[in-house]
Formats: sequence, C-alpha cells, structure tokens
Amino acid sequence: MATTKMTKTTTIGRRDLLRGLGVGSLAFAPFVRGTEAWAQGQAKGHFAVFYTPNGHVRSDFGATGADDGFTLKASLKPLEAWKNKLSIVQDLDNPGPSSKGSHEDCVRTLTCVSGGDLYTAQGPSIDWVIAQSLGQRPLTLSSLWSKAPNWQTKISWKDKGVFDPHLDDAKSVFNDLFGNFMPPGMQTPVAMDTLHAQKKSVLDFVKEDANTLMTRLASWDKVKLANHLDAIRELEKKVATPATPGAPVGGASCSSTTTAALKGRVDTGTAGLAGGDELQRALEIKLDLIATAFACGNRRVATVLTQGASAGMNPFGGVNHHDVSHWKGSDPLPTWKRIDLWYAERFAYFMKKLSDLGVLDQTVVAWATEISEGHDQRGFVI
Repeated sequence: MATTKMTKTTTIGRRDLLRGLGVGSLAFAPFVRGTEAWAQGQAKGHFAVFYTPNGHVRSDFGATGADDGFTLKASLKPLEAWKNKLSIVQDLDNPGPSSKGSHEDCVRTLTCVSGGDLYTAQGPSIDWVIAQSLGQRPLTLSSLWSKAPNWQTKISWKDKGVFDPHLDDAKSVFNDLFGNFMPPGMQTPVAMDTLHAQKKSVLDFVKEDANTLMTRLASWDKVKLANHLDAIRELEKKVATPATPGAPVGGASCSSTTTAALKGRVDTGTAGLAGGDELQRALEIKLDLIATAFACGNRRVATVLTQGASAGMNPFGGVNHHDVSHWKGSDPLPTWKRIDLWYAERFAYFMKKLSDLGVLDQTVVAWATEISEGHDQRGFVI
C-alpha cells in the first residue's frame, strides 16, 4: 500500500485509531489507506499486536521507495504476497526512561507514556484503550509454554501500574472462547437462554466472594485480583447478551467446522516437538485462536507475544536470539537476519489465516518490538 516516513511533527492519535476500528467515523490513515473494507466504512474492525523481542537488523527490515512503488527489504520478503495490504511506517522514535534504552522499556512499547521506573507502565497500552472503547478486554496470549508472567512479558497494561498477564495455555483459551460457543445458525433463543441460565448463578457467587476478598489484600495482590474481576465481568457480559442469533463480522467464516478444526490443532498442541519446531507450532496455534476469535466475533482486540523481551529462543538453535542481537556468537549478522526472516514468515502465516477466515480486510495488525536494534529505541519500523 505505502511507506510512511515519520517526522518530529507526524502524529497518529489514539482517537484516529479508534475511529478506524468502528468506534466512530472512519479515519485510519496511514495504516489502512487502500483497504476496500475500511474505505466502505465497515461498522466493525479488529486490532492485533504481533510482538517480537530484541529488535531487528534495520538495514534489512522495512522498505525502500514510497507509495505503491515501495520495495520490501530482505527480512520482509515473506510478506511479498501481502504487499498490497501493507503499510510500512519507518523512523519512529520511542525512547524509554532508562539511560541505555534497553529491553526493560518493553513496559512502554504499547503505551508510549514516559516517566516512572523501568518495570511499570505509566498508562494504558493501545490494545486496552481500543478494547475498552469497544466494551471488551483484549485477548493477551503468548507462545511461551509454562512461563509465568514477569518483567519480560509486561507488554499489555490496563492502566498505569495495572499489568495484564498473558495466557499461554491454548486449551484453556480455546475453552474460554469456544467451549460453549454456538456458531451462527445454531444460536436459537431457546439454546442461548438455557446456556445463560446455567452460568449466571455461579458468576454471582464468585463475584461477591472476590469483592469481599479485595478489602483484605495488599496493593499488588489487589492488582492481580482486579484482573480476575475483569475476567468475571467479561463473562457477565457474555451471559447478559440477548439470546438472538448472531452473524460473523463482515462476511467472516465462522462455523462449527472452523472451531472443530481449531480444537483438533489445540488438542494436539506441541506434542513430539522441541526447540524451534515447538515454538513455531505454539505460536501458530495462538495466532489461529486470535484469527478464529475475530471471525466468530468473540474478540476484536488481541496481543500475541511471540517471546518475552530480552529473551528469545533462536528457532534454529545455537546462540540465543538476545545474544545474537548483541553481536555474540561466531557469525551473528546472518543469524540475526535469518531470525528476522523466520518471524516475518510467522507474520505472513497470521495474515493468511485472517484472509482464509474472511477478516483480513477488517483487521489492523501492528508488528511491535521493544528496541529497534541493539540498545537503541530510535528508528523503529512497524
């Protein structure tokens, strides 16, 4: 679609972003300038963040040229088939509070709010801003398996100091999204009313018990419980939804066949895999969950952490991604470029999945990272 060079006076406001996602009137340039569905003023859209760690080799990441004549650099060649859907925004600066501009600043990657310590965001992240404007909470997933949230995964924030921990158990996520889901055509009023009645009494008890516990907790425990209560409120919204037949967003493909195929993939999981193969399968399952949730209308906003900031398994083995990004190992530059290319292939996988399910033209996907290259937070490309 186009490349855009950002300057000190170039601003993309949250209000414009929200308008483009159907919260208000259409105004979403430069991200979706040529996408037909947005140009037609679709009533609903989706937003996803694709987060990768450790920056990129800037010389090979991004594009050259401008407007429709731009050329993707080597690390983004896997996206060539989707070039007419892309906007490359270059030369963005997003410096954090640390003197070295390091990975700890991941807490403000999606907030862009300065101040405070290295490990606490000073405002809500853009995924939460959008989701709350739509009356939802974002779906925050990670490809990590059995990895407890820590500073490296503090990407999504409900508000200043209120961290939204990622989910990494694909089966639990599937059950939450689709366990009692009735695809369009099966959502009869009688069936939905029965389902709502089964859930409401349990939710009432849990909410009352949690609110009582809140008064007895220390501040950090209150933050964790507040996140739990948010999840309960999200369930309440589902229960309170009128029992009327629904329809996929914008002609999206959502059916019992779609969700059954996804369940089979989730159930198989990463069995028998290790290393880069395990990482790839785990990540692609999370991307499948997000795309299907968008298609079925279960969620409209999501963030996926491919790995945590500063960490980073090298999908090809050997020196880990973080060390490679600091020029360690026998031949770091070609290894780093190869890792960038691997992530671009996963991004292309996500675009194809969104396209196959009929929601690509109603979705904005932003590729984000905590540093642009080395310990530098200038010259980002998204």
